[in-house]
Amino acid sequence: MSLRQKLFQSFLEPEEQIMYVIRTHPKLFIKKIVTDIVLFIVPAYYLNEIIPGLQFFWQISMVIGLAKIFADTALWYFNAFLTTNASFVHIDYKGFFNHAINRIDFNQVEGINYEIRGLTSTMLNKGDIIISKLSGNLEVVHGVHGPKKKVRKLTDLHDQLCNQQLQKQHSNLKDILTNMLQDHITENGIIITKD
Repeated sequence: MSLRQKLFQSFLEPEEQIMYVIRTHPKLFIKKIVTDIVLFIVPAYYLNEIIPGLQFFWQISMVIGLAKIFADTALWYFNAFLTTNASFVHIDYKGFFNHAINRIDFNQVEGINYEIRGLTSTMLNKGDIIISKLSGNLEVVHGVHGPKKKVRKLTDLHDQLCNQQLQKQHSNLKDILTNMLQDHITENGIIITKD
């Protein structure tokens, strides 16, 4: 079992395997990390050099900065859109104790599209992936890097996995009909009528 599979296991059904993962654009993640460094770590380092008597406060600032970097990294990593062998799973963390998980079965998907809005998003190749469900609801994954490429990959995986599910259902239906026919023949025999 891969590390990624282990980390996301609590969001998956027992037999589900992760096929593909989509996260927000790295720029959004890097922006938070740089902000944490500028607000907590850099001032702590330089103020410790300037005013060494307050070393305890600068160390606390450094620890807070490192903890914030760790938290932001974890939130970025776990805010993900997973494609598994059974469904799409959208995990949306807003904090360690505030998250939503939305599971979309493949047979509920009507279409997969993307949207890029604005000059900055166009230059950074950042956009939203929009999954239309048969119910008319939309599931939107915001701030994805390379949405066109990722939509193509999602569509290919969706088609492939839907075909596998259809073949499995077809095989199950064939087995059920065969068993029903065998039971009927066993109970009633074969009756031939002449016209």
